[in-house]
Amino acid sequence: MDTFRTKVSVTPAQNKIHFGHRILSIGSCFAVEAGQKFLDGGMQTLVNPWGTIFNTPALLHILQRAVSQTATMPDHFTSVDDRCLSVAYPSAMYGADATELQKRIHQKNIEVTSFLQQTDYLLLTLGTAWVYRHLDTGNMVASCHKMPAASFEKILLSPEEQTASIVDLVQLLRQLNPKMQCILTVSPVRHTRDTLPLNAVSKAVLRYACHAVMEQVADCSYFPAYEIMQDDLRDYRFYEADMIHPSSVAISYIWNLFSSNYFDAETLTIQDRISKLQRAVQHRPRTQAAAYYQQILTQISEVEQHLGISLLALKEQAAQKIASASG
Repeated sequence: MDTFRTKVSVTPAQNKIHFGHRILSIGSCFAVEAGQKFLDGGMQTLVNPWGTIFNTPALLHILQRAVSQTATMPDHFTSVDDRCLSVAYPSAMYGADATELQKRIHQKNIEVTSFLQQTDYLLLTLGTAWVYRHLDTGNMVASCHKMPAASFEKILLSPEEQTASIVDLVQLLRQLNPKMQCILTVSPVRHTRDTLPLNAVSKAVLRYACHAVMEQVADCSYFPAYEIMQDDLRDYRFYEADMIHPSSVAISYIWNLFSSNYFDAETLTIQDRISKLQRAVQHRPRTQAAAYYQQILTQISEVEQHLGISLLALKEQAAQKIASASG
């Protein structure tokens, strides 16, 4: 043990992630952070296709509709800022009216189902065990969309209910793809609106559920992002200014622990090569900046061609640097 730190031990994955694998990263905010890291590294990744979803029952409801490919109507429409929304979906899913919203949902369901059939890894990040039940429909919602509080009942899922929702979700997806590996993690983001004591209760329920699921479902592992943030990075300098979300430094530290324990040797080598290109793009040469960034852009294209991947975001950054230096 370090004199001034408590390092969290991460169990190396038995089935390592290879660069060519396809990953679905879904759930709370941390699913977006991790998913973006996969994307930045050129890996085939689908990240929260319907938007950020904090509770598992709402996510299960959405996935059931997507997998069944039924014409089931979304739950309870509402209008916010001239956008049509459904409490069954996050605010990222919207339309000008109900017809357009249903069309968008249908298109997204087709996209996700197609991806799921070839997905190698599911990264499921749990955000909270507190859920809101819509009184009119009786369903757990993905978002209240600023509707009156009287329209909902706030409920804390029991450990057994939380466990069952995860098991049902994994089993549902494995109907499409029996070989899909599952990685569970609890979001390190603190839900202070529930108050810190109730946030602690929620996280305890989620953590128990992950443990229980691993005992019930094969090929499921747990990555301790929550514990790393709480125990290893136990200092407010590792949080953003809101004191709720992990800082970019914390995210990078957690990601490094994830990749070093979950990626195979070849993937780590490829990721190191891409990371060097990312750092090169951020470098500020004192002279001949345009020529420098043009050289980096050429190297990025060579890596894309060699690996058969797209590093579009990195290429755009390099192109912007060239344009800025030339101007």
